[in-house]
Amino acid sequence: MKIFPTVASIQDGLKVSVFGIGFENSSFVCKFGQYVSDPVLPLSSTLIECLTPKLETVPLNPLPFQVGLQLGFQNFYAPSELAFQFTDLEVFSLYPSLMPMSPFLLTVTGDFSSFQFPSCHLTCSRNFKVSCVLQTSSALKIFMPTIKEANCSVQIAFENRERQFRIPLALQKSLVFPTFTTIVPTILSPSMGRFITIYGNHFGREASMECVWGTKVSHNAIWISESCILCSAHIQTIGNHTLQIIQMDSNHILLTHFFGMSQWDDKVIILNARNEEIPESTILAKRIQPSIGPTQGHSLIRLISVGWESPAYVTFSHSSGFFDTQVLSSTVLECMTPAGRAGPVTVEVVSGRGNQSQVLFGKYLYKEPDLLLGVTPSVCPENGGIVITVAGEHFVAGADALCRFGSIVEEGVSVSNKLLVCRCPANRAGDVYLEVSSNGIDFSVNKIQFVYSSQTIIFSAFPSVVISSVQTIVHLHITPDAPAALYCYFGNWSVEAFPESSSRLSCESPVHAPGDIVLSIGGAERPFSTRVKFTFLEAPHITSLNPSMWPSSAVRTTIRIVGTGFDTAGASCMFGEEEKVAAIIRSSSVALCKSSVQGDTQGVEVKLFFDKMRYMTNGIKLHYYERPVMMKIIPSVVSHKDVKSVTIYGDSFASSG
Repeated sequence: MKIFPTVASIQDGLKVSVFGIGFENSSFVCKFGQYVSDPVLPLSSTLIECLTPKLETVPLNPLPFQVGLQLGFQNFYAPSELAFQFTDLEVFSLYPSLMPMSPFLLTVTGDFSSFQFPSCHLTCSRNFKVSCVLQTSSALKIFMPTIKEANCSVQIAFENRERQFRIPLALQKSLVFPTFTTIVPTILSPSMGRFITIYGNHFGREASMECVWGTKVSHNAIWISESCILCSAHIQTIGNHTLQIIQMDSNHILLTHFFGMSQWDDKVIILNARNEEIPESTILAKRIQPSIGPTQGHSLIRLISVGWESPAYVTFSHSSGFFDTQVLSSTVLECMTPAGRAGPVTVEVVSGRGNQSQVLFGKYLYKEPDLLLGVTPSVCPENGGIVITVAGEHFVAGADALCRFGSIVEEGVSVSNKLLVCRCPANRAGDVYLEVSSNGIDFSVNKIQFVYSSQTIIFSAFPSVVISSVQTIVHLHITPDAPAALYCYFGNWSVEAFPESSSRLSCESPVHAPGDIVLSIGGAERPFSTRVKFTFLEAPHITSLNPSMWPSSAVRTTIRIVGTGFDTAGASCMFGEEEKVAAIIRSSSVALCKSSVQGDTQGVEVKLFFDKMRYMTNGIKLHYYERPVMMKIIPSVVSHKDVKSVTIYGDSFASSG
C-alpha cells in the first residue's frame, strides 16, 4: 500500500490518495494516529481518497497511518508501517518521508513564491543550524546531518515571515548505504564533461545515484561496478566547488566533497583500484537506456559508457548483422533496435577506427508492446489533477511510466503488468487521445479516447444499480467545490442532493420503472453535469424450488431456484437466518444452491441475497422429512399371473405421496 502525499498542513483538510488492492464496494476509513476520517467509498479496486484531519497544533512525531474496512459500527484496520507527517507550513510533499541514520538531502515541495531567504534549525535534544536553500519557487532543499534520535523536527524561518514553521521527522533505521574510499582527480579544469572517478563499496547493481554540483547542476552518476562510479565535472569557473553524491530513491546524501579548481591539460587521468592509470576507452558502464523495449523494434536506445569513437556499430544476439549508431559524445551513442521476440538478448558494440574490438555491453529485454484496455475515470476537469487508472497488458511492473494526453505528457507509475496510474494534467475542454509508455520511450500500440470537460463531473455513483420499487441512498463522487443547492436528476425525475464533503454528495433514488436511465446533477431547473448510466431493476422474486422436499439425513443436493429479476452480478442463498452459501446465477430467472443439512421436519425458508443491490428476496420453504424405512411387505410371494395389491409397512412415509 502507498499514500500520496505523505505530508500536509494541520489546517489543510488535504485529500490523500491511497493506492492498494482489494478496495471493493464497501466503506473505508483512514486513521491518522488517533484521528479517524469520515467513511469514504473506493474510486476503484486500487484507489481510495480520504481527507486529513484539521489539527490545532503540530504533533511531536509523524502519526501512524492505517486504512480500515467499515462493517456496521466497527472498523477493521489492516496492519501498516506507513506514517503521515503534519506541519504548519503549506507543503505538497516531503522527500524522503523516512529519514536515514546518516547525512541526507531533505526536499520540501510547496508554493514558496512569496517566501524569501530561509534559515533552518534541527531540533532534537539540542538545537543547531542546518543549511537550506530555496532551489526554486516550489522546492526547498535542506542539508541534514546524521539523525540518531526519534523525536526530531526542522524549524524553518523566512526573512519576510514573522512566524516559524515546524516539520516533524520520521526516522528510518534499516537502510544500508554505499561508502566511499578514493576520489580521482582532486583538482579540476573549467572544461565541461570531464569525469571524476569515485571508488568505494556497496554501490549496488546499476545503482541510481545523482551527482550534484553546488545547488544548481545535477546529472545521473555512471555506474561501472559495485566499487566504482563516474561523475561528469560540470564546472565552468576557477575556484572551489562542492560535489555531492545523492541516492535518488531515498534522497540520501552519500558523499560531500570539496574540490579546488585550476587550468590543466586535456588528458583525463582515470586510476584503477591499485592507483594504476587505465585507458579511458576500456571502462564500460554497461548502461542501456531504456533497457526494455517492444518486440516490433524501431525503439531508440542509448548506450552509456566512456571513450566511444566514431564509427561504432551495435549487434544484437538474436539478429545477424551490424546496426549503425550515432555517437553523440564520448560517453553516449544512440541506435535503433531491430525487431525481436519477447525475451532477453545480448548487446555488443564495435567501436573505433584502428584496432576495432567487439565488446560485450549488456542485456536488452524485448517485451510485447503496451496495449490499452480501458481507463477509469475517462473524463477530467479542465484544471486536471485527477488520478486515473489505466488497465492494459504488457506494462513493466514497478517502473516509472508516462501518460500522454493528446500532446501533454504526465509522469505515472506501473502498479503491475496490467495496471498503471497517473494524474491527468490541465487541458482545454474537448476530446483527446490517451497513450501510455511503461518504459518512458515507446508508447502503446493503441489509443483510448479521453474527455476534458468544463462541466461538473460525476466520477462514480454507488450503488449504480438499485431495485425500482425501493428508495435507495446513492453516493456520488464529483468534481470538488460544485455549486450549492444541487439536485440529482434520475432521468426526468429530480430529487434534492445533500453534500457530504467538497467532492461527495448523496441523494435518494425515486421509485421508478425498471430500465436504464442517465443520472446527472444540476440546479433546480436543469442539469449541468456530465452523465453516468444508472439502472433500475425489477425486484427479484422467487416462485418455486425444485426439489421442494428433501430427506433430512441425506447428503446435500443442488436446489434449483426459479423466479424473476435475478441479478447476474452475484448472490448468496440464505437457509433460515444462519446458514449462507454461494449461489450460482444461471440467468435472470434461475439460480442454483447446495441445500443445507437440517433435521427439522418443519422445513427452512430459502431466500436469495443479491450482493451488489444489497437486496433480500421473498422466501419459500424447503421441507425436510425423515428418510423412509421399509420393514415388511405382505404378501411377499405372488403368482406371476396375478395382479394383487401389496401392503408395505414401515416408518417416515411422507403423506404427500
